[in-house]
Amino acid sequence: IGNLTHLERFYADRNELSGTIPESIGNLAHLKYFNVHDNDLDGQIPESIGNLTRLEYFNVARNDLSGQIPKSIGNLTHLERFYADRNELSGTIPESIGNLAHLKYFNVHDNDLDGQIPESIGNLTRLEYFNVARNDLSGQIPKSIGNLTHL
Repeated sequence: IGNLTHLERFYADRNELSGTIPESIGNLAHLKYFNVHDNDLDGQIPESIGNLTRLEYFNVARNDLSGQIPKSIGNLTHLERFYADRNELSGTIPESIGNLAHLKYFNVHDNDLDGQIPESIGNLTRLEYFNVARNDLSGQIPKSIGNLTHL
């Protein structure tokens, strides 16, 4: 897949795909939409997704993905929708999420995420939908959530 450098949209949702999302996905410099939800993919979300600076839509929901949400997600400044619900993701929601100025939808419910909701969430002033239900999050709801007037 890494050789498809001019690919803008990749849709392979609702299949029975298995294996991992290849690290070479980071080579797809023109990718705007990536949708592989409802498959049997495992492994981790590659750190190289941070190279996809034109990405607007990322959906890996309903798979068997594990590991952490990559810190490099903060490089995706055009991202509007991030869906990774119903996986086995662990670790914390990265502080770098606060860099996603265009983010409207963030859904990571039904995972094993822990730690606190990052204070940087308050930077996401376009956020309309935020779902972190059914995880192992703790601590207080950040005061900065009050900045999210579209939520």
